[in-house]
Amino acid sequence: MSGCPCQVSVIIPTYNRPELLRDCLRSVAALDGDRSLVEVIVVDDGSRMSCESVVRETMQGVRFRYLRQENSGPAAARNTGASCAGGQYLAFLDDDCRLNRDWLQCLGGELDGDAMLAGRTVNGLEGNLFSAASQDLVEYLYLYFNSGHSEARFVTSNNMIVPAAGYRRIGGFSPLFTGAAAEDRDFCDRWLQEGFAIRYVPTVIVEHFHAMTLAGFLRQHYNYGRGAQTYHACRRMRGAGAVRMEPLRFYLDLMVYPVKRRRAPRSWLLACCLILSQASNAAGFFAARGAGKESRAAEIVP
Repeated sequence: MSGCPCQVSVIIPTYNRPELLRDCLRSVAALDGDRSLVEVIVVDDGSRMSCESVVRETMQGVRFRYLRQENSGPAAARNTGASCAGGQYLAFLDDDCRLNRDWLQCLGGELDGDAMLAGRTVNGLEGNLFSAASQDLVEYLYLYFNSGHSEARFVTSNNMIVPAAGYRRIGGFSPLFTGAAAEDRDFCDRWLQEGFAIRYVPTVIVEHFHAMTLAGFLRQHYNYGRGAQTYHACRRMRGAGAVRMEPLRFYLDLMVYPVKRRRAPRSWLLACCLILSQASNAAGFFAARGAGKESRAAEIVP
């Protein structure tokens, strides 16, 4: 692969999704470019059945490691993978994502210095209303927090590439985040606080195949709210100050974003989904506050 000067460790946490993991790994094995510069580390986060056979049968011709741990959440699983990674860069990918064939080649032209790189994630299930709504939310957040700034401020962890030295310097992902919620937000905040930069690179693309029902969608955003409360507590405990609340315009623009983006009948349904997402998020946030999440954070955060 021309343009990629170093090895990249692709770290994939997985939990009870062997079929999605298989498709993810197949996309890695099919990458264009010099795959000898890549190692794949799959961390099985305590799945009911071992995923080792899935990894071995799909990783032909690609250097890989399979690790298994007790269920501790994706943040801890990423840290487990990073602890034995040999790459100069660590690329974090979720098991329900698939890499574009040119992902490695596009990434190679961008690796430079100590900045975190964030690729673009696109929805692979446009026919699923709730998957599409979740993607709209992420796109809106990227537009709001990253557009018009000299550097990005927030990116998700399902297409994130970080220099290994910087990752270890800030201590990796916080183990306090036991669910897939706000651990990436906390990581980005600590990365920026350390003086490192984040760059959004939209040519480095993965597709996201997270099918959801209404119940799953509401549960996801409820958990995001719980994670947000943990993030608020952690930030205060490390002396970084309170999280600034966004103005009312942020929420109003969010709720009409699908309508402005599509101009199609379904856009109003997507807008309703985003309203529900924010209600669920708020419910999770205040439920976590009532359950004493902040006191738990005080026990863990130095």
